Amino acid sequence: RPRAHEEKPLATRGTPRRSPRTPWISGCAEFDKQQNFTVIRSRVWDKFIGANMLVRLSLIWLFLESLLIARKHKVDIIIFSSLHFYMGAWVNIIKLSSRIPCLAFVFAESIERTLNDKRARMKLLAKFAISSLKRIDRLIAVSNFTARKLIDWGAAPEKVIINFPAVDIAVFRPGLETKGIIKRHNIENKRIILTVSRLEKDKGIDLIIRAMPDILEKFPDAAYLVVGSGSEEQNLKSLAEQLQLADKVIFAGNIP
Repeated sequence: RPRAHEEKPLATRGTPRRSPRTPWISGCAEFDKQQNFTVIRSRVWDKFIGANMLVRLSLIWLFLESLLIARKHKVDIIIFSSLHFYMGAWVNIIKLSSRIPCLAFVFAESIERTLNDKRARMKLLAKFAISSLKRIDRLIAVSNFTARKLIDWGAAPEKVIINFPAVDIAVFRPGLETKGIIKRHNIENKRIILTVSRLEKDKGIDLIIRAMPDILEKFPDAAYLVVGSGSEEQNLKSLAEQLQLADKVIFAGNIP
């Protein structure tokens, strides 16, 4: 929930217009036609972090094109889904070349990963991200931890708003039928520890797996159910096998 305080709107130039700049996804054309606003998609969006010079040139073109689109459509605000990698550089250039207000959703872990990267190119990008914190108009932090980090890195406290990630309560709510999932994974009458998440390094799922032997000493009927998928899935499964926890750590994959 956002922190409660009165704010003036970031922009008030006429009727709001929305022209999202977003990746090209197979089958997206039909979806876009159903929207009451313009959706502009890119086929190079998902190639940002490549080392190939052609990809870097594509990135420069993508930025220039996005800025031209923003001016053509007279957008009221530019929203960044993150500030890591090249996004910080974009914010700096946009704020130096236009008066379009900018807002960014920020995950502190993303910036920290860039800061901890030893490659010179990544260190430069991290500096762009940090410097952009002073130029951007609003920062939406996804946690108290992120809000504290942003202020530590130089963001003005009055620009930082906390907005915890939410779920659709029409779909996810207490009292839903779970017996099928429990039976499928043979964890009836177990004390269930549950994680629903992308399986990535920064989620800390490995820490729970490593703690399971100690948990099982106190609660022999415990089971750890991991729902989701990601790049760390195989590593986490291997860790569970190494600790002889294959029957105690259950990977359920994605559950519709």
